[in-house]
This record gives sequence, structure tokens and C-alpha cells, in this order.
Amino acid sequence: MNDFTPDMFLKEMSKEISKIVVHYNDGTTREFLPKFPEIISAEQQTNVGEPSAKIKQIVAVLETVRYKFRNTPNADRNSIKTIFAQSVKDVSKSESITYQSVIDKLCRQTGVKSDHYTENLIPAWLIDNNEQPLYEHLINNISERRALADSATIEQLFD
Repeated sequence: MNDFTPDMFLKEMSKEISKIVVHYNDGTTREFLPKFPEIISAEQQTNVGEPSAKIKQIVAVLETVRYKFRNTPNADRNSIKTIFAQSVKDVSKSESITYQSVIDKLCRQTGVKSDHYTENLIPAWLIDNNEQPLYEHLINNISERRALADSATIEQLFD
């Protein structure tokens, strides 16, 4: 059977294939490395789904903090705690959930206290222009089930 093409399998499979190896009767083998677009349509590539509620709410709070910080005259390190608390309230109201539910996702579910956000992560990001600590904190807390959508949501925060 020397007429094998990767398309024979790709048309029938919806899962990603990293490579196809064909072993011929004469002892030779041939590898086929399918290209990504042949496996998953362009629509599927861009449709990463919805982020986890945790990442969605954390990013919403951080976007609100950034907006308020940049639009508050004379905002500084001392302003961040108040801006953070107001941002959590705003997100809880817009999501129709309790303040405590948002704080739970920000803190308990990520293993840090709110002071870590207001004294370390947010000032480093907004004042010192060092997004790395916050970025790493968020990436380390993505949902396995929603990893693509969570990652994309986090990336958009830093664009």
C-alpha cells in the first residue's frame, strides 16, 4: 500500500494528530506531519470558548483597577487599596454576584491575600511597569479545562 496520504485519516478525525507513521510490508516507514489548519478549521482555532469564572472575574477586576488608577488624579501606591476594593464591588455588581464571591476567586482560589494584590502585584504592574509577577500569578492559576480561553483572556489584559 504505497498510495497512503494523510488526508485519508484527517477527513475522518476531529482530534489533533501530531504525526502519522506508516509501516510498509517491505520494512520501510514514512512519516507524515500534518499541518495545523488541515486538522482544525480556522473557526475552531479562534473559538477558544469561555474562560473560567475565576479568570474572567479576576481579569475584570484588574481591568477595572487599571482604568480607575489611570483615570484618578494623583493616583499612587496609597490609592491602590481603595481602587481595588471599589473595583471588586463594581465587578460583583456587574456580574450579579456577591463581593465575597469575587474576593474568594481573587484570593482563596489563587492562594494569596488581597494585600498581596494591593501591595505587590498591582503596584509592580501599574507603577513599576513590571507585569511579570502579576502575569505569572494569573497563568499559574488557569483552569485545566479552560486553559486556552483562560490564557487568551490573560494575554488580552496585557496587550
